[in-house]
Amino acid sequence: MKPDLANYDAVIFDLFHTLISLDTVSSSAMNPWDYLEVSEQDWRDALFSDTDDRLRGRITDPNDVVRDIVCKLEPDISADKTEHASRLRLSQFEAALSNVHPHVLETIGTIKSRHKLLGLISNADAIESSSWPDSHIATLFDSAVFSCAVGYIKPEKEIYFTLLEDLGVPAHRCLFVGDGGNNELTGARNVGMDAAITLEFVADADTEAVMGRRAQADFEITGIHELVAAGR
Repeated sequence: MKPDLANYDAVIFDLFHTLISLDTVSSSAMNPWDYLEVSEQDWRDALFSDTDDRLRGRITDPNDVVRDIVCKLEPDISADKTEHASRLRLSQFEAALSNVHPHVLETIGTIKSRHKLLGLISNADAIESSSWPDSHIATLFDSAVFSCAVGYIKPEKEIYFTLLEDLGVPAHRCLFVGDGGNNELTGARNVGMDAAITLEFVADADTEAVMGRRAQADFEITGIHELVAAGR
């Protein structure tokens, strides 16, 4: 069953792997892990371990953000290498937000044209969120909450309540849409929202981990374009 937008006053999106994905965007910048001569898997392992300081905004300087990641791989990394890796990572996210898939922009625009409020909640550090304000997609949203700006991370209730207060909409009139990472779907449902999982940027929907995410959702869609096809 697909969600019917007629039942909601606001649609709230996750950002990464929901509206954009670095994996699908070509960038002229070298990957930071290639520059640092480490494997992509080692980079990802370091990126997703001990994330609190970055995601809660305790670290905000881009060089310090990268150092927090890289020191798990290369404790004695130089300041010059850190700065260059930081610029590479900034370029990746700038490219991703400058090249949002046309169908994503069209879908968001259609939802807005139906007089729905649009919100965004993202677990993101200072680098990952830095290009949002200058992106075209940001102009379509009524409110965006990044964990590094508010100090809360999904699935904590406070990050959802922060956005709800800003939008002025009760939770039961909101649909949350995301890929399900960080238990965000359960977090949304715990504050009273309905939750839809989108599988567009999920590599393998039949893995055990993704199956667990799918079980947390009220609805399932293959991509956000189905939101406007399913409800008027």
